[in-house]
Amino acid sequence: MTPPENLQATVSTHDATAFPAPVRPRRFVKRLGTAPAIDLLRPQAISEGAPLHEVRVREGLYRRFLATADAFGIAFVLFTVLVQAFEPLLLLSVPLVILLNKLAGLYDRDDLVLRRTTLEEAPALAQITGLTALVTWLLHDSLTTSSLTPAAVLAFWVSALAMLLTGRALARDLARRLSPPERCLMIGDPTSIQAVRE
Repeated sequence: MTPPENLQATVSTHDATAFPAPVRPRRFVKRLGTAPAIDLLRPQAISEGAPLHEVRVREGLYRRFLATADAFGIAFVLFTVLVQAFEPLLLLSVPLVILLNKLAGLYDRDDLVLRRTTLEEAPALAQITGLTALVTWLLHDSLTTSSLTPAAVLAFWVSALAMLLTGRALARDLARRLSPPERCLMIGDPTSIQAVRE
């Protein structure tokens, strides 16, 4: 359907300067700059808000208690199992264990899972304590003329694993008692919610 001729004449003879476009003040242009173009085909990232103070306190308690339990466990094993062949430089095993546990994500795991059990960390702790026993054995042989027997290295490995598992379980229980209560929102069918509650 074609528009009337008088409307075409009105549009063609319209003066664009009669109604100028609004101009944004220059101070806002300088302050804000050019807005980035939004790509509608690419999903936009959703940023998380800052955690609450209670959440930061709880996560900090768990991390500090776990690190303290790891340090105490390795130091206890060094003083008891290797008491006959103890060297002060063997205490370097303590920060080594904490560093390996940090790299393995064992201090940043509790705030990501619903069920915080130390038994699920047993395979990773077995590898870390085994590596620590190996480094301790090599370090001891380079410091002294006497060498550790394979039985002593095996006892150190097993004792370190047992101490870390026990210490981390106690640290989690103590942190849970001292930290503020944790709340969780579960969306799903009733059977799944009941399983999570149990």
